Amino acid sequence: PSSGKEFLTVVTSGMSDQAMVNISPGFPKRVELIFYMQCGPHMFWLLKKVASWMYYVARYPFLENTGLGHGHSLCYGIPLFNGSTLEHFLLIDTPLPRDQRLHENLVLEGDPVSFLWLVPITQAERQFKLKFKCNALLFLFDQNKHPWIFSGDR
Repeated sequence: PSSGKEFLTVVTSGMSDQAMVNISPGFPKRVELIFYMQCGPHMFWLLKKVASWMYYVARYPFLENTGLGHGHSLCYGIPLFNGSTLEHFLLIDTPLPRDQRLHENLVLEGDPVSFLWLVPITQAERQFKLKFKCNALLFLFDQNKHPWIFSGDR
C-alpha cells in the first residue's frame, strides 16, 4: 500500500524474547506486533493508547499459555477510546513489503521472528471474521479501502 502520507510505525520489543507455546501448525513461535498510525503532535494521545493496547496483546499468549498468529482476534472488552465502536484486535500479516521481510533479519534461538499487524476492529467485524473466516474480512476491508494507517477516527 502507498498512502502518500507520513505515518509512524510502532513495534513491540521483547515479545519475541520468549517462544510461544501451544501454537497452531504453521504459526510462528516468536512474534512482535506492529502498528501503523498517523503521526504529528496532535496524535500523542493515540500513541499512548497504542502502547497500552500493544502491551495488553503482547502479554496475552504468555498469560494464557497459547500462541498467536495471522487471523487471530482478541477481545479488549471495552471501547478502545471514547466514542469508538472498536473493542477487538485482529492480528494479520503486515501489508508493507518492507516489513514482510523483517523476519529474515531477526532470528532468536533459530526461530525467525514474525511481525503481526495489530488492527483494531468492531464487534460486528469480529463476528463476521468468526463466521466467514479472516480472508473474507480482509476482502471486505480491501473492497471498502480500509485504511492501513490508523487515525483514531473509527
